[in-house]
Amino acid sequence: MRWFILNRATNVYHDSKCPYVARISKTNIKRVNLDEVIEQRFTACKHCRSMSYIFKKNEKTYVKIMKSLNQSFKCLPKWLLVQTEMSFWKIGFDVRKEQFVLFHGNNKPSDNIVAEHKHSEYHRQCDVGNKNMIAEYLNYIHNHDVYRKIGADNVKGLTHSKRHKREIKKRIRNKQKRAERLKVYKQLEIYQKKTKYERSGNKGRTQEDG
Repeated sequence: MRWFILNRATNVYHDSKCPYVARISKTNIKRVNLDEVIEQRFTACKHCRSMSYIFKKNEKTYVKIMKSLNQSFKCLPKWLLVQTEMSFWKIGFDVRKEQFVLFHGNNKPSDNIVAEHKHSEYHRQCDVGNKNMIAEYLNYIHNHDVYRKIGADNVKGLTHSKRHKREIKKRIRNKQKRAERLKVYKQLEIYQKKTKYERSGNKGRTQEDG
C-alpha cells in the first residue's frame, strides 16, 4: 500500500521524501494511504506530485529503457515528452487518481527536437487507459511503432496479447468498412454529377431544336 504525509493544517499531502515535509509541524503531520487521499480529496503538493519530481526519482531506469527503445525525451514540470522515429507522445500525471495518462501527437514528427512538440496538438490514447508506472507507457509506445512498421496485414507478427490483437483486427475491419463506404459515396457523387450534367445538356439541345 502506498503512503503519504499529510499536513493536517492545510490538507496538502506529500511524498515521504518531499523536502517540504521537514517544514511541517510535528503536530500537523499525519500518515495517510492512497485510498484516504482519493476519498478525502486532499490537495496534492505542487512540488513532489509533479511529473518532473516523479520522473527524477527513477530517472536512470527510465533513461535506460528509452535508450534501448530508441526514444528521445524531455521532462517538463507537468509532462514527459517522448519522441520516436514515427510518432511523438506526452505522459501526464493525474494527481486525483495517482496514475499516469498517455496522449498521442496528432501528426508525424516534423523534426528531431522533442521539445518542439510541447505545444503540439494531442489526443488521449484511450485504448491503453491509466497506468501506475511510466515504464508501461514506454513499452506501449514502442509496440505501437512496431505495429505501424509491420503493417495492418501482419497482426500475427505483433508482440501484443491475444486480446489486444483481436481489438486491432476489429479496428482494421472497421477502418476498411469506412474506406469502402467512402468509396461508394464518392462513386455515387460522381454518378449524380454526371447525370445532372447530361440532363442539363439534353435540356439545352431540346431548346435549340424548338
